Amino acid sequence: MARESIDEWSAFSEQLGRRLAHARAEAGYSQEDVARAIGVTTARYRTLEEGVWTEATRGLRLDTVVLLCRFIGVPAGDLIPGR
Repeated sequence: MARESIDEWSAFSEQLGRRLAHARAEAGYSQEDVARAIGVTTARYRTLEEGVWTEATRGLRLDTVVLLCRFIGVPAGDLIPGR
């Protein structure tokens, strides 16, 4: 994978993580609450919020993102960077 592509995904992951952490906190949920609701481990969810581009973020499925948005109560557009 080209270095610039890796850099772009790393930046995307960082922004997604910040937005996700903010939305979750605003909704009054813990990381454990959200992880349980979307069917992932707390460690995997924590990695998403940390914005680390790892197997956890690369393997994030669209249906999981939809569940996440529904649980927290935000539109996907509020979480997805680039808008």
